[in-house]
Amino acid sequence: MTETEEQQLRELGNDLAKANADPSEPRSIVRAFATPPKNHIGLTMQNWIDLEAIRSPLLRLQLPEHLEELELAANVFRMSVRTLTVEAAVFVARTLRRAVAEAFSLALPMRRGNGVASASVSGGDGFGAWLPLFAFLISECGLDPTAARALRVDQAFALLAACRRNQGWQCAGTNYAEREVLTAEAER
Repeated sequence: MTETEEQQLRELGNDLAKANADPSEPRSIVRAFATPPKNHIGLTMQNWIDLEAIRSPLLRLQLPEHLEELELAANVFRMSVRTLTVEAAVFVARTLRRAVAEAFSLALPMRRGNGVASASVSGGDGFGAWLPLFAFLISECGLDPTAARALRVDQAFALLAACRRNQGWQCAGTNYAEREVLTAEAER
């Protein structure tokens, strides 16, 4: 490792330490709960369920390959691409993919004090990914099913992480503040 690389690594370590000590809320959390800008497209729990019902590739952060797939996904968000130009339809597809990615970016793996990690967004236990989060919103947050379906997914993930933290769980990976530092570093 060169001296320059060692210095960059030390600076990154200092930035991570500062981020963890900063009393301000991480920007990703603030964005999730702040009033969204006009015409903002956010992924709600119901959108997630409906995209899962049509097996949309958007949930794997992939663009639909066929117009029919894109139309079904757009319908989930109360939109249509049938009368749009190709360029406009591609823009809509990318916007929907970005909405899904932004929502899922707030999923934060947590582990109990005994080291057992919570499930990730991918599921893998036969329950899928949205049902455990939906159950958390109803059973632990006290939301009725209609309110839980209307909640944005980014907010649901942030609430889950905060609830687990308040119960003594620890972050099982990179926390929200550290993610911001690493994202900023990657964008340099």
